[in-house]
Amino acid sequence: MNEAPVSPKDIESTKIEYATDLVVLFCPKLLCFKNVEVVLDINLGGGVIVARRIVPGPSSKMTFNNVKGVESGKVALSLCVTIVSDDVLGKPGPRALIDLGSLIYKIAPATKDCFKVSTTLSSTRFFNDQVMSNFIQSLKKSFVDVPVTEDGVETASFLDASEGLCALFDHFNATAFRPVQSDLHGNIAKVRTRLNSHPSESATLEKLVANEKKESKQPATEGLMWLLRGLAFTCKALQHCQADQTAELTAGFNKSYPETLKPHHNFVVKGVFAVALKACPYRKDFYTKIGSPPDDQLNAWLGALDAIVTRMDAFYKAGGHGEVYKA
Repeated sequence: MNEAPVSPKDIESTKIEYATDLVVLFCPKLLCFKNVEVVLDINLGGGVIVARRIVPGPSSKMTFNNVKGVESGKVALSLCVTIVSDDVLGKPGPRALIDLGSLIYKIAPATKDCFKVSTTLSSTRFFNDQVMSNFIQSLKKSFVDVPVTEDGVETASFLDASEGLCALFDHFNATAFRPVQSDLHGNIAKVRTRLNSHPSESATLEKLVANEKKESKQPATEGLMWLLRGLAFTCKALQHCQADQTAELTAGFNKSYPETLKPHHNFVVKGVFAVALKACPYRKDFYTKIGSPPDDQLNAWLGALDAIVTRMDAFYKAGGHGEVYKA
């Protein structure tokens, strides 16, 4: 870290009332960072103690021994946590300061004594406007990690990955896309309801559809079909933008819409999408908001989704369940 460390305020020994060990537990998201330096600025009212610790490889627990406080009973502990790294997922990356507050799920004294504090996390600064993690890395489940076997596409993992894609529209900042996002969420809910009510019969998407066909109504089968169409709409749009690095998002979605959703929409819905397609953010702004994931990472995510949609389209058509892509 090139920046000079924060100079701690001298704490007069006569004012020290108590001391404790401080344990910081990080959620698993921290494990995507390697060779990290975690900097804690601990403000205990009577001064600032700056503690630095290098985490050698994946670690979810850090202990800072003998953290001292002053003015017992009146202290509010405030932590400003910064993470610095030259390595992201084993690959060289920019040195960056990121807000780690959302990655911390527990801060507590390691020993029981009079060290009673209220913890408040404050946001850190960004270094050169770089964000260490990107949208793909932040996903609970990537389409790349969705198991696909001879039995089919694992339902639970697929739904988790689909919910991750829905979050992509949070970065559009356009009310025009809310119907698109709402439709995706609604169809995910239909499939998940079936999975929860018939878990053994719905372990894969193929099993879910085949078993629901025995019933008079198939809301999950229809919901999955529309979900796949919506996912394909987004996937194809971003693939167009990846293929042409100068293309704006509006161009990508305008190419994708006729290939995916438009053939299945009526006149009214087509009008709604016509408005949405004009509300796409600028390419530069959008890619910045999602952390500018490397091309190979984004392409792998899109490719895995594309393969699942293509597989399920063939399954739907072969079984007479409907179609994802218009024949």
